[in-house]
Amino acid sequence: MTESAYGFAVKKLSRRAYSVKELEDKLRQAGFNAAEAGETLERLLASGYLNDRAYAEKMYDYFTSRKPCGPRVLAHQLEFRGIPDALIRELLQNYSAEKEWELVQLTAAKLLRTRKDVSPDAFIRHLQRKGFTLQSVRKCLHYHGIKYVDKS
Repeated sequence: MTESAYGFAVKKLSRRAYSVKELEDKLRQAGFNAAEAGETLERLLASGYLNDRAYAEKMYDYFTSRKPCGPRVLAHQLEFRGIPDALIRELLQNYSAEKEWELVQLTAAKLLRTRKDVSPDAFIRHLQRKGFTLQSVRKCLHYHGIKYVDKS
C-alpha cells in the first residue's frame, strides 16, 4: 500500500516546519499529483499544521539571532523558501537601521575574532555577502578604526 499524500506531509512536518511552497514541492517530488498535493495543503492549512506566517517569523528570528544577516540576504532566504512577497515586505518593516547595526556589529566582531589580519576589502566583501547595506558596512569600518580608501 502506498503512503497517502497527507501522511507523507504530516511525516515531513513532524521533522521540521515548511512553507506551503516547500511542502508542495516535496509532495510533487514524491510523485503526488497536483490534485492530491492541493487537497493535502488545504487540509493542513485548515488544521493549522501549515502556516506561512508562523514559518516566516521563525525564519526571521533565526536569521536575526542565530545566523545574522542583512536585509537583502534575509529577503532572499525567505523568498527562496517560498514565502509570499507581501509577507516578506511586512517582516522586513521590523528590520530597522538599529537592528542592522546590531547585527553588522555581531558579524564584524566574529570576523575580527577569527581573522586577525583581515584586509579592509575582505572585511567589506564579507559583510556585503551577508546582505548588509554599504552604509552599515562603512559605519562599521569607521567604528572599528579600519582605514579604507574608497576606489569608486
